[in-house]
Amino acid sequence: MATQSLQRTGWNVHARRFMYPPTFSVAPAAQARSYSAIVQAKAGDLRQQARSETADIDLAGIWDALPAARGYTVCLEAFDAEGRLLGRSGSFDFFKVAPFAGRAGEAQRPYVESGRRCADYVMAKWLSGWKTAEPGKVPSVEFPALFYSAYIRLLVTYAGLDPQSPEAQEALSLAKKVALDLVKNSTPAEWACPNMPLSHKPGRYLQISRTAMAGMAYLDLSAATGDATFRDAAMKIADTLKATQLPDGRWYFRVDPRTGTMAEDYTSDQAQAISFLDDLADRYGRQDLAAARDKAVRWMLANPVKTRLWQQQWDDVPLKEPYTNLEFYDTVFFGLFLLKHATPQNGYQQTAAELYRYVEDQFVLWENSYNPEFVAPSVKEQYLCYVPIDWHAAHFIRFSMAMHQATGQAIYLEKARAMADTLTAVQHAEGYYPTWMRRKGAGMDYSDIWPNCTSYTGEMLMRLGRYVEGLERK
Repeated sequence: MATQSLQRTGWNVHARRFMYPPTFSVAPAAQARSYSAIVQAKAGDLRQQARSETADIDLAGIWDALPAARGYTVCLEAFDAEGRLLGRSGSFDFFKVAPFAGRAGEAQRPYVESGRRCADYVMAKWLSGWKTAEPGKVPSVEFPALFYSAYIRLLVTYAGLDPQSPEAQEALSLAKKVALDLVKNSTPAEWACPNMPLSHKPGRYLQISRTAMAGMAYLDLSAATGDATFRDAAMKIADTLKATQLPDGRWYFRVDPRTGTMAEDYTSDQAQAISFLDDLADRYGRQDLAAARDKAVRWMLANPVKTRLWQQQWDDVPLKEPYTNLEFYDTVFFGLFLLKHATPQNGYQQTAAELYRYVEDQFVLWENSYNPEFVAPSVKEQYLCYVPIDWHAAHFIRFSMAMHQATGQAIYLEKARAMADTLTAVQHAEGYYPTWMRRKGAGMDYSDIWPNCTSYTGEMLMRLGRYVEGLERK
């Protein structure tokens, strides 16, 4: 009897590593009554087999028998009622990374000090021109909403450390100039998507999620300065989001802002818009936005939370085939929202914990066996840029702090601090963090620094430092 060729299915077809036991799936074979996964170590003669009565084969039963920090080859098979082989998949590889084993060292400097040094560098290096130039007279950036939002949030956080100091006033002055430029260059009021901060240089598309990112930065700045200009700009973004929401609750990935025509369809990143609308509803009384927020939440729960199609988020990456380029930035934002609104009845905290597990499973490195050039602990960005980046370590810190605050479980704070300890160790003497968390020769790779990345990292180090200080005072 000729064997069938089994086709793999499921969210993890393109996954290359796992921290936690995966389930491998195939399209059901005709007359099949059982399935198995044969896992062979790539080095040595270790071999394990997991069995299942369904086409979803869970490796939980053999996971502990597979040593971490090693590569494996897998073949999936289907059998009939008499145990005869019906079909076999092609073989594929994965790497088992090690789970968290505790903090490996100490921070090289206090977290707040590290973040402050980063802010000082950003102001001196990338924002020096804003100190004298009028808005609009500084060099443009390719991704305005992404970069300027990071600057604004960093400066507002920095100013909050000592609000009455001259340094704080200078930081807020710079933040206002950056924000005013973003407001000034927003889409015209007569366009189909009006009053939206640009996600990309003029002449290209508009990435909807980035407008919400800018809106959140505006609200932070308005709260810090009392300037209603930025609150009003945020309100206008929200009005456009409300008007352009699709019937199923989501927004397109990218659109032509002049006409509103869809340029690229699917994105899992509705979470930034959800957080933004939620903030406006809760803090500013915009209850008219609650329905749009709730509709988007329902879409998220029914789609990426279930399908794990966390894809199409990054500004410089076009639409890709489903599951070929998974990422997690928006996964964290949705987790933060769920933790904020968790009750014993809605199960949001458990869902957030599952999202945290996905992030750790696919992107976090607690040790560097996966690639000795990578610094660990660290966090990788996306499948098509599967390299650890400082921004993502900071984003994981943010999620870990929120999980600790929600659950009280010490391990989440330990994970946040372990990641932060590494960031203080690799911080450049001038104050910035390496974008690429990898070795270059005998030292760190300090090339090709993305200013938004180092800004977000500095912000999160300051926030973590303040969080830890608050816990220590209790």
